Amino acid sequence: MNISSKIYVAGHQGLVGLSLVKKLKELGYVHIITRSKDELNLIYQEAVKKFFEEEKPEYVFLCAAKVGSLYSASTYRAEFLYENVMIEYNVMHSAFENEVKKLIFFSSADIYSRRLQDPYVEESLTHGQVDFDAESFVLAKLNAIKLCESYNSQYGTDFITLVAANLYGEKQSYAQLNSTVVPALIKRIHEAKENNLSSVKIWGSGKAVRNFIYVDDLVEGSIFLMNKDCDSYLYNIAYPEDVSIKKLSIIIKEIIKYEGILEFDEEKPEGISSKRLDTKKLKNHGYVPKISIFEGIKKAYAYFLNEIEKKDIKLKKIKRVALTQKDENVYKEISQNSQATCVQPKNYKKMVVVKPWGYEFLIYENSDVAVWFLFIKNEYTTSMHSHPNKKTSLIILDGNAYSNTFSNRTYLDSNEALIIEKGVFHSTKALSSDGLCLLEVETPPNKTDLVRLRDRYGRQNNGYEGTSEMVTSNLEEHFAYFDLFHEDSKNTTIVKDKLLVFEKYDESCIGNFKTYDDEIIISFKGNLIDSINRKSIIDVGDAQYGYKFFGVTTLEIVNSQEWHILRIKGKNEKK
Repeated sequence: MNISSKIYVAGHQGLVGLSLVKKLKELGYVHIITRSKDELNLIYQEAVKKFFEEEKPEYVFLCAAKVGSLYSASTYRAEFLYENVMIEYNVMHSAFENEVKKLIFFSSADIYSRRLQDPYVEESLTHGQVDFDAESFVLAKLNAIKLCESYNSQYGTDFITLVAANLYGEKQSYAQLNSTVVPALIKRIHEAKENNLSSVKIWGSGKAVRNFIYVDDLVEGSIFLMNKDCDSYLYNIAYPEDVSIKKLSIIIKEIIKYEGILEFDEEKPEGISSKRLDTKKLKNHGYVPKISIFEGIKKAYAYFLNEIEKKDIKLKKIKRVALTQKDENVYKEISQNSQATCVQPKNYKKMVVVKPWGYEFLIYENSDVAVWFLFIKNEYTTSMHSHPNKKTSLIILDGNAYSNTFSNRTYLDSNEALIIEKGVFHSTKALSSDGLCLLEVETPPNKTDLVRLRDRYGRQNNGYEGTSEMVTSNLEEHFAYFDLFHEDSKNTTIVKDKLLVFEKYDESCIGNFKTYDDEIIISFKGNLIDSINRKSIIDVGDAQYGYKFFGVTTLEIVNSQEWHILRIKGKNEKK
């Protein structure tokens, strides 16, 4: 590459892409081409084709991908396979058609079958069975790697794949179910220190061995290969040190200065015992990564602290679904045909509403919110319905589900939440074999504004169920009934593996508020803001992850004299 070469970095906002653009600029390259996903969605072939024809990049770094943990890949199988294949094929084919001089594609060590003997050599790429949990992700990557090889052998292109060990660095994701081992451990041990926890539990014995690579080393290696005459289409890259999960945890503990105990739970799974890469091929070309695991963790933790301070940390977000024009149009069309609601009780305390899909009951209510517990049977779906006068927050306690609206289809797992603005038509489908347990927080409390669009149970255009569908006896025995109506300042309830803790705060004690690892907080009364930055932390009826409160010492209650919340956490966590 010359200093003036046109270089396209696909996926410049991700972990690799950010570091790559930064390094290219440091080296003096002046013609770096980037596009955000909003500007160019790489899954659309015509858009990619037009971009390449107009920009004519000479070199391409293909960092763009749908990424996540093994859990994410096994859960969102269709999305991982479809989106990654489309991105890879569209970019590579357009690069071929527009005579790109060289392309480097980034992959991960997951492409090698765990049934092979490690350290994995490049020649063993297609040997062994693909692991089912990562199948969609791996198949997409394998397709891309073989596409590189096929274009090279058939058309003489120079397309290369760089296979990275466990990657970590700046701007990595710290979301619990979407993070890899390094960011996950950094977050857990940091939060244990911040909350004065005496111990941190880590799955497995800690004996499993891995290779790692800091993102800056990966980027330097890719630039090295881009400027090198290569004799292969495939190279492994990793820092040359085998590190056990126990050693990694101890290093992170030392850097964070956490004084508690690391507890390794050998009854929990820890994955394959050893997953290492053979990097002789890249070393023979003259490149060896230089950032040790200790120095890399120090850099990563410094970035983590900086991101917390700026409130820019990549964590799992609670999605909000906004009203669309279709919601408004449909409501106008069907509201005229909606039938009058059935006879309603004066209040819904101490009763269960029986539904065709399961049941629900009220567990808490004040003038601002009503909180309902719902149980939905496996493969059953609520009606497609709307509440034109209130906002709804859905919080999954146990199981998983799809929430469907006119504009979104959102997968929700345990300890995840979704906020649906007023007027949005939505339905919820249970996917878990034991059914789905969730909380539905309605703001303000009003059941009678229900409008149904579609319903497989014959309730189209009917309002909310009346007294004939409500049960008032044997509630605990048949429906696992509970409530949070006690006048105590604190009340706790265990539902499945979740601990629900109801708490009240006033201005005098709000400064002592602490949050814990990955808990969800729901505001029942009062909005909370950061009084220094005047930023909203949480509003009445909203759900928020505990991390949002970290580092905020200037909390202020607004629109109320008190702040009432429900914490949702693992039942074994510290209260």
